Amino acid sequence: MYRSQGDAAHRTFCAGARAIILGTAPGRLESGAMSVQPALTLWVATFDGRSAEIAQRMATRLQALGIRTQTEELGSVPPPLPDGPVLVVAAVRYGRLLPAARAALQRLAMTPQHPAALAVVCLSARRPDRRSARDNPYLRRAMAQSGLRPLLAEAFGGRLDYMRCRWFDRQMIRLIMKLTGGPSDGVSVLDYTDWGQVERFSDRLADVLGSAPH
Repeated sequence: MYRSQGDAAHRTFCAGARAIILGTAPGRLESGAMSVQPALTLWVATFDGRSAEIAQRMATRLQALGIRTQTEELGSVPPPLPDGPVLVVAAVRYGRLLPAARAALQRLAMTPQHPAALAVVCLSARRPDRRSARDNPYLRRAMAQSGLRPLLAEAFGGRLDYMRCRWFDRQMIRLIMKLTGGPSDGVSVLDYTDWGQVERFSDRLADVLGSAPH
């Protein structure tokens, strides 16, 4: 189950994560050595390119807050775990994360001490009341199925572009939109990404990692 930052155990985990990230964990440095903050790695699984665009905006914001970043696009085999924390930015398709993202979450869940955060991109998050781990079913399912307990987890609205979709995909999206009260005309092109939300999430992540200015 997702725990808020107010939970005592979660605060303890965050403190341990900061120690790993900032190089202050016991035994990590020899006397007199300077700590070098490992980069935050963004693992990206995108379908139509919007998840990659969101990841790029997050990376830019985090860099402005003093967090070094590097980005890797996920493939069929999850990459090795980096030394630093990981942020998974992944698209939802037909109610589930892309397979590459699911495999990456399972890899992260096997090392629960490794700091990780999760951002999923889906059309249901066009609504502000469908963006938290408590309220977004796709985000909640991804965490439950993988067993991952991220430092932060949030859902972000994607982009609806019916005309770029294949015929079958277009009909499926029309059905989903009709059921959820969205545009089902089959021709709309709408940007549901709240870029302010993207930057606020980046700010909170920087704060959790211990490098945001106070």
